Amino acid sequence: LVVGLGRAALLGERLRLLVAVPALLVSLWTARRGSVRGLLLWMGMLFYVAYAYSYTVLGDRLAPLFLVYVAIVSMALYCLIYLLLSTDADAVKAHFSRYTPTTPAGAFVTFIALALGSVWVGMIIHDQVGGIPPTRVQLIVWPLDLIVAFPALFWGGIYLWRRNALGY
Repeated sequence: LVVGLGRAALLGERLRLLVAVPALLVSLWTARRGSVRGLLLWMGMLFYVAYAYSYTVLGDRLAPLFLVYVAIVSMALYCLIYLLLSTDADAVKAHFSRYTPTTPAGAFVTFIALALGSVWVGMIIHDQVGGIPPTRVQLIVWPLDLIVAFPALFWGGIYLWRRNALGY
């Protein structure tokens, strides 16, 4: 089982390197050339990298490249914060047509956040009532999802649904 989990983690790491890193670099390159799509993809990839490597940093054992992962998460988060604060949301919204299907897209994203959040909350309540201790993985996944990912999905979906510039 341990060998299988180790191989799965290695495969996940390889996929991140083969997919996320090129997507991050291409989006950075296109954003620097003035592409709004590139900018949005760059911000999404930074969020993904910070989120995905957070599991490694917060894991149940000290990874051999722990300090590298800390640096990756930190750099991705601070770069994302900088981009979010320096991006003109109204200018981004102006690049979209008024016919862009924001209502169904926003509703879908909001629904996913609520549905997955409800599943996590149900599992937490079930385990607490039943006296079942959470696994180490659950102690990492639940807070990251409930504190970071699901609120971002929920509010992003609501803003997009309402055609608020921050949703774009």
